[in-house]
Amino acid sequence: MRPSLQELVSTLDPLQTWNWSMIFGTIPGSSDTRQMTYKCVSTVIPGSNLEQVGLEAHGLKLNFAGRRTWSGQWEATFFETRDAGTRTALVNWQEFSRSWVNNSGSYKSEYATKAALQLFDDRPLVVREIEIYGVYPMTVGEPQLDQTSDIIRYPVTFSFDYTKDL
Repeated sequence: MRPSLQELVSTLDPLQTWNWSMIFGTIPGSSDTRQMTYKCVSTVIPGSNLEQVGLEAHGLKLNFAGRRTWSGQWEATFFETRDAGTRTALVNWQEFSRSWVNNSGSYKSEYATKAALQLFDDRPLVVREIEIYGVYPMTVGEPQLDQTSDIIRYPVTFSFDYTKDL
């Protein structure tokens, strides 16, 4: 059936792409995780996948839902301030996880944290929270430095285990 004007008019207000917060749990070596919330300028909602299990017999193929899996990687971008605190927090987190200087590491229970992506409506009330488990920074990207008037931003690829919608 074709959508009607009445259905469209009765649609709830849409969630907007700017109305969210990323909240990190304890970050090793950082006493203030709040700065990572307001410095996070873009991210994605991590997706998931259902594996496909096929059954072939007698010239037919049926597909069934298999295991739910996650990509294990998630992207976010952070801006830098004059204290260089963003890069310091991220690089120190990586160093704590696996120190190339000391040729040592930490246990995952010490370096991985939980993050939460909160989506807000216009009030702003949290209408969806997605918890992301086993988070740590894999890659701290390379910001472009040039002669323009712009802000340094770090693209970061995080590892994660799975998500849970609340």
